[in-house]
Order: sequence, then C-alpha cells, then structure tokens
Amino acid sequence: MQNMETLDLHSNSLSGRIPDDPRKLKNLSKLRILDLSSNTMNGTIPNGIWRMQNMEVLNLHNNSLSGRIPDDFCKLKNLSWLLLNENLLSGPLPENVTQSQLTSIFQLNFSSNQLTGKIPSPFEMKRFQWSFLSNPGLCSSDHFGNLPMCPRLHLKMFVIILLVFGSTILICTGLIGLTKIKAFSSKQKADAPFPQWKLTAFQAIDYDIQDILCNLIDANLVGSGGSGKVYKICLGNRNGGVIAVKQIWCSSGELEHDVLEKQFQAEIEILGSIRHANIIKLLGYISSSESKLLIYEYMENGSLYEWLHQKDEPTTSTTRRLLNWPIRMSIAIDAARGLCYMHHGCSPAIAHRDVESSNILLDPQFKAKIADFGLARALLKAGEPESVSAVVGSFGYIAPEFGSSRKMNEKVDVYSFGVVLLELVTGRRANGGGGYENLAQWAWRQFHQDDEDIHLTNLIDAEIRDPAYSREVQLVLKLGLICTGTNPSSRPSMKQVLQVLQR
Repeated sequence: MQNMETLDLHSNSLSGRIPDDPRKLKNLSKLRILDLSSNTMNGTIPNGIWRMQNMEVLNLHNNSLSGRIPDDFCKLKNLSWLLLNENLLSGPLPENVTQSQLTSIFQLNFSSNQLTGKIPSPFEMKRFQWSFLSNPGLCSSDHFGNLPMCPRLHLKMFVIILLVFGSTILICTGLIGLTKIKAFSSKQKADAPFPQWKLTAFQAIDYDIQDILCNLIDANLVGSGGSGKVYKICLGNRNGGVIAVKQIWCSSGELEHDVLEKQFQAEIEILGSIRHANIIKLLGYISSSESKLLIYEYMENGSLYEWLHQKDEPTTSTTRRLLNWPIRMSIAIDAARGLCYMHHGCSPAIAHRDVESSNILLDPQFKAKIADFGLARALLKAGEPESVSAVVGSFGYIAPEFGSSRKMNEKVDVYSFGVVLLELVTGRRANGGGGYENLAQWAWRQFHQDDEDIHLTNLIDAEIRDPAYSREVQLVLKLGLICTGTNPSSRPSMKQVLQVLQR
C-alpha cells in the first residue's frame, strides 16, 4: 500500500517486534500517521521509521518497546507528535539535538520509561515540562518538570576546582563589582529614575513607567503562557482606568531570544499601525535590554476559550450560561470583521497565523477583538503563497498545507477561523477529536457519515440546541466545514465568510 498515509492499529492485542525490513518500510514513504499504541509490541524501534520524512504523528505509547531513543528522530522535519511514553526505553536522551530541531514538535511524551541521565538543555522548554515524568533515573539542571536536580560535583572535587580557579574568580568578581559601581554612578548622574527603560505610547496616556513596573506583582497576574505573563493593572482614578500588560519572557538562549524578539517587533509594528473596533488596541510598549512590556486595553471577560471550555472553573460555571447562541453568533461576526479588515482593509494584507479561541478576547458587552499578533506577518502580495521557515500556531488550528509545502497566505487564517466556528457550534476543543484526530477532522468525518441535515444536531453543543436557532447554527457549522477544507484555494475569503455570517 505505497500510497497509504494513515495506519492506525492502536488498542489491539498485537505482539512481537515492529517489522524492520528496510525495503518494505521504504514502500511506506508517504505515511504521515502511525499509531501502534496500547498493544504488547516489544523489541527496539526500527531505524527505518526515523527515515519516513513525511511522518507527522508517531504514537507508540503503552507497549513494551526497549532500547534507546536515537538522535535520528529530529531528522523528521514534519514530525509534530511523538508519543513514546509507557514503554521500557532506557539510556540517556539524545544529546545532539538543537532547539531549532524541536520547534515543529508540539506534543512530546517520553514519560513512564527507564531513561537515565541529565535532560539536555534543548528539551527544557515550557511546553515539554511534563514530558519526562516517571523516569526515576532522569534529572534536570533546575528542577525542570518537577524532576530532581542532577547531583553536583563531589565536595573534594569542588575544593580542588576552587583552589585552581579561585584567583581567577576573585579577579572577575572584582571587575564585575567595579563595572556595576561605575554603572551606578553613571545612572545617578543621569538623574533619571529608570534610565534603562524606554516608554513608547501610541496615544495620550496618564501614567508613567514607574506606575507599570511597580504593579508587575503576582497579585495582579491574570495569565501565563509560552511567551510571557499578563498582568491586570488598575490605575486608580486616572483616565487610563484598567490596562493589561504582557511581559515577554526573558531568555538566555540565543535562538529563543531571537524568536521572542521577532514576535515582539511583529506585535508593535502591526498593532501600532492599525486601528479597528474588533482588533485589540495596543496603547504602547516599554522596552529595555533585559525585558519587553506590551500595554493593551483590558478585556474584562477574558477569552472565548475560557467561556467555551473551562467548564470546571467555579468562577465561570455560574456566569458562562450567558454564552447563548445569539452571543456566540455575535462573537463570530466580530472576529470575522477583525480578520476581514486585516486581509482586505490593510495594505499590504496581514496574516495573523495564530487565530484561536484563546486569542479572541471579550469586553464587558461580549464584543470580540482579535489579539496576540506575535506571529502575524505582512504579505507581499495578497492571495499569493509565501514560504515560511517553520510551522507556527497551535495544534488543531494549523492549516494542513503547513505540514507539507510550508507555503502560506491569508487562507491559513480562514482555516483557523473555521476551527473557531466549529468550537462555537460543537462546544469541543480544537484538539478534541479523540486520539490524534483534531476537531476539524472529527467534524468532517461526522458530516460524511450523516448525510441528512437532521443528523447534524448530534454535532451541536447541547447548550445551544434551541429549535429557534437550529437553521442558523447548522449554517455556521457548514461554514466552519467549508473553511477547514484541506485545499486552500477551495476555502472562501474572510470577506465572503463575513457576508455569510451577516445574512
């Protein structure tokens, strides 16, 4: 079956080794998804699997596989999911791995094995912090992922090192101290309270740098993600009212620092130049050599994701009943207006590239605004595909063309917005299709199985199954399916999407 793209044999009673005939495995060169999880397979993972360049999802968890994890897994350029947990894999983790090779991997799980040694620093990223649990022999440099710290050098060895390098350390310490004293004297002469910080405002403001910095405390923390923390800051009776401040993570790694710097620049360049009622307003930013702060208008009702999916939160369970179908429809129209402006009202057109329900924020009246423009990109020519260096976005929202050609245009936003429409209608998460199947794949499969419109009600969130809105809900469901078509050219433009929603 040389054209097979998906092979799913999970949760059976298969035993023995995974076939290791290089000639036969070579015939499966088009395989994108291989799921042999929850069987009783043993032996090592064949080297041929690590040469399947189209592989996107490899799920071998809950077997009895042994041996080491080779460096070769990073050669799979399209790999986004690698699940090897609950096996008997042993030895150290691959050491010849760089952060750039791990950027395309969204889900990595090596937990519940027999791995040993120190976790190499490229793996110590926030999204992998729970990927190494239940490996008693593993340790980390700084309690990464709640793992124990690696043992330090023996005391005697430490003493010897101190004796050999002690004088050098003392000299360096002295030089650093003199440098700091000199820097402090220079600051005093400059007669400025925060000379290392620079505030740039995009409109008239009634606060200063010190008002912001003094309020970056845990008591004001309202959110935290892979790129930074978000604080809610009340400015008393001033005209500024309440603002949101996003602090970009400080990173010591050169590669990660460059990525965050590019995201910061994209955010201020795009949001600093555009104004629209359905796009979050960037009030200004504060920067220094060590940190970056973005100042936004505060959106009191948080994100659409919180209202749709955080059902177990006691603070939202009583109020989320307000999110009926008319409100959901209004949110969809608002978000579509914001994206339509970016695609058709800006010159050059702007692709957001990270449209998801957590980046659609709601004000007190549930008016929706598009936020988080760290991955946004101006297009040289609207409608024309452009190459990108790496897959960006969140699993479940990423357009399928990213996994093959790495070509993108504004149609990647149409796909992601289609997923948001499916979230609004079904109440499911974007990655809530089950197994490796995302929401769009699940919805398409359900739609093909149920040809009659009356059966579409089985896909609709139970909270909005009101006969009065049945026709409108089904229309939005079908629009979401059209937007998530695998062929970019078959997807509608955001202008067309908005026209359908406003009918």
